[in-house]
Amino acid sequence: MLLLIPLGAEGRPAPRVTLALIALNALVFAWTSRAATQKATAQEAELERVASWTLRLAAGEAPSLAALARGQPSSLALLERDRRWRQEVKSEELRERLESCLEDYRALRASHPFHRFGFVPDDITPARLIAHQFIHADGLHLFFNMLFLWAVGGLLEVTLGAGRLLLAYLSGGAMAALAHAAGNPGSSEPAIGASGAVSALIGLFAMLHGREPLRLALVALAFAAPRIFVVTWPAWIFPGLWLAEQLFFVALGSTLRIAFLAHLGGFAFGAVLALVILSPLRKEGLR
Repeated sequence: MLLLIPLGAEGRPAPRVTLALIALNALVFAWTSRAATQKATAQEAELERVASWTLRLAAGEAPSLAALARGQPSSLALLERDRRWRQEVKSEELRERLESCLEDYRALRASHPFHRFGFVPDDITPARLIAHQFIHADGLHLFFNMLFLWAVGGLLEVTLGAGRLLLAYLSGGAMAALAHAAGNPGSSEPAIGASGAVSALIGLFAMLHGREPLRLALVALAFAAPRIFVVTWPAWIFPGLWLAEQLFFVALGSTLRIAFLAHLGGFAFGAVLALVILSPLRKEGLR
């Protein structure tokens, strides 16, 4: 197995806005880590266990409950999204237990930073469109997003200027989120992470700097220790392979908890931004 990791353009340090974005993402990650997200995940798992067990008991008297449950990703999702379960559950005791699970679940979600600030397709707000771009699920999620931001952000900031880079990052992340919502209408699951915004920058980078050299780390994962090779190739190879990967997973109908449509939407936005708005910069030689 091979991993292709961008290391950045040769001879171009990452300027201040790129570094500031990386620092802000890291600070927000540190804050959300302190928010006891692991404890919240464990509490949600316990609520799911109780709700699932209670629904199975209720299904003994109302077999139609099983059909309702099959259309939802979890028992808690059924309780929240489909009100028909209240009519189907005949036992008042079981119905009260399920109501209690639902109340506790909603309170837990309301207090969790992923749900408070993440992008939720059935609750789109301007604040969520921006805030979700700075929240990450774990250290690996943060690391790869920031690595890709470092790889393309510095050179783009030199080309576009600090203000335009920041605007491209934030607007690209928002457009990527809307692309995710278009593919997941009505979803109440929060989407988080800077990958949509970074995808927009990758689209910009591909169009504006695709012919320039980019340092890449080729990581060969074998049964023995991994081997790492640092090469310098034309920059278009990285976004080209990255784009092919996103299209592959979308075509495959991947069930991974990754917003591939957001990646594609962000990339497309960045590419269009380069063609429609930023291409005159190249003609004027402002690179």
